[in-house]
Amino acid sequence: MNLLIWLQNWYQNHCDGDWEHLYGVKIDTLDNPGWSVSIDLQETELENKPFCEIKTDNGDNDWIVCSIRNKIFQGMGDAGKLTDIIRIFKEWAESYLLELKFLEDSACYDMILHQQKYRIIAKDWGLNSILVGIAENGAVFSLDTEESEENYAVYIASSPEVFRKEIEIFQKFCENRSLTQSAEEEKQSADKFRQQILQLDKNAFSDSENYWSVIAEEIEYGVI
Repeated sequence: MNLLIWLQNWYQNHCDGDWEHLYGVKIDTLDNPGWSVSIDLQETELENKPFCEIKTDNGDNDWIVCSIRNKIFQGMGDAGKLTDIIRIFKEWAESYLLELKFLEDSACYDMILHQQKYRIIAKDWGLNSILVGIAENGAVFSLDTEESEENYAVYIASSPEVFRKEIEIFQKFCENRSLTQSAEEEKQSADKFRQQILQLDKNAFSDSENYWSVIAEEIEYGVI
């Protein structure tokens, strides 16, 4: 779908008679030259969704910065980056990978799923059926409450502490990534990411369907 049409539809879908009177989408030009895009997230499904700031600066003719400040998506870039800014917003708005909301200690709870007991510590921002739970052996799993017994649990980490450290590695990757990497550079980034995760958990990539296996593959193919 054309990116401008997608953004038009996103805006239209959020107009409910009230929202559009307070919030909206602004696209403007910069005098350096460049583009500026501001998208209000207040009172939308995205207002509390995590976002890793994106920043690339290769000179006056190749730069882009995207971040969220005060529940407003803000994107700026050189004169050729308007579609890139909208694409970044679209991919983030539609993504669910690693978009987790961790529960306060008092809000964590026990759940029996397929005769296995888990302590639920997080949930997916966009998919209500996806939870993160600690098994009785201490390992962390992504749990799909709508899946069959054979496929509902996906291995994440050997312990909650290891999972926390793995998330820190992923966040640093997001902060340092470049949008202009070649295919070979994407592969190198994925390999480096895998090595860092393996130092924490030797079983992280024991199965191609494991949580971090999927993320590393997304990195390698430039999806993340």
